[in-house]
Amino acid sequence: MLDIRWKAGLVICGLSVISLFLWLITSATTALITFSIGLLLYLSRHIYWLHQLHAWLKKPDLKEIPEGSGLWEDVFTALLRYERKNTLNQTQLNSALERFNLATSAMPDGLVILGASNEIEWCTPQAENLLGLHLNQDKNLPIVNLVRDSQFIAYLYNEQFEESFKLKPLHSPETMLEIELIPFANQQKLLICRDMTQRDKVDIMRRDFIAN
Repeated sequence: MLDIRWKAGLVICGLSVISLFLWLITSATTALITFSIGLLLYLSRHIYWLHQLHAWLKKPDLKEIPEGSGLWEDVFTALLRYERKNTLNQTQLNSALERFNLATSAMPDGLVILGASNEIEWCTPQAENLLGLHLNQDKNLPIVNLVRDSQFIAYLYNEQFEESFKLKPLHSPETMLEIELIPFANQQKLLICRDMTQRDKVDIMRRDFIAN
């Protein structure tokens, strides 16, 4: 397949040859007029298809993409292939995201992604229940505004995450949570919280039994 620049060059060269031939058999004026009219028609054709492209880009739809002609047929064909590939990638991405959401929803632990300023970017329903969060309302809010525990705030800002942290949330003081923070790219953090209430009760009963 010829490059678009070559195709455009061939058209202009062909128009030039025709004009030179007319110059030889008629006059320079006739040749110049013919060349100018041909060039204007060629330019008008490009302007028309450029307008069609601009109109389509306002409301892109694979079913309504123009077919084009000449050079623009190649342009619209390449655009159609790109859009089909992009649609396929988007479908695969949505499918992977759905599987990820299903997998995280099945986990008993709560997951929260914190941004560079410890703002909530995303969390699972389990994290909402355990920490008393509401993603739709609390997204982009600093987690310290919602989990108001001085020791948790110190743990968060000291950035010493080798050991986990025990937390009793204010909305459910009878619950014992274990918090783990894992730093990853772009200064983000993954917060993992798990309900340790039953295990903590068992540990207390064991210690009391041994002490007695």
